[in-house]
Amino acid sequence: MIPLWMLGMQFLIWCMVSCTPSCKPSVDEMNASAYSFHYKDLDSTQFYAGKALRLATAEGYSAGCAEAMNHLAFVALAKMDYHQAYLLLDSVSHLTDNQVELLISDVQMMRLCQRESRNKEFYDYHEQALQRMHRIEEELSLLDEHLRWLKCRNVVLRDDDTRVLADVTTCLLSPLLDDEAAETTE
Repeated sequence: MIPLWMLGMQFLIWCMVSCTPSCKPSVDEMNASAYSFHYKDLDSTQFYAGKALRLATAEGYSAGCAEAMNHLAFVALAKMDYHQAYLLLDSVSHLTDNQVELLISDVQMMRLCQRESRNKEFYDYHEQALQRMHRIEEELSLLDEHLRWLKCRNVVLRDDDTRVLADVTTCLLSPLLDDEAAETTE
């Protein structure tokens, strides 16, 4: 009979061996599932984002970790756990240089600041988000397929003092989509 600790070690080794760079699509798929449950089932969002975070962390896939943390921060904001949301969103800014995920994090920080009446910080994150949007627009053609999908998500922002939310993704993607449509008709 094999001791229980030995089975645990074998499972751990199997997990470490199976978590190769080929796990990136699995992380992206779990994050996509987490996003699909945002306004339907927060528990499912948390479940898939947690799985994605664990796998991405084990693999060292920082963009996948950042995306999962943004999903978990969304859940924390919805549950009014503002301290946890702040910790997650602050971690994103230290974890990755992925401008799409940093933009999503900035917009969620704006929401958090709005809910906590931190007006000055709201405008600081607002300015950061606008700068990121300009940088993303400049580098739009360099985005890989997954980042293009991320841009299709409803990252929202409006340059208005009283409201925070408006759809920005269509104006960011429209030049890219127009270019792709022109290439397919030629």
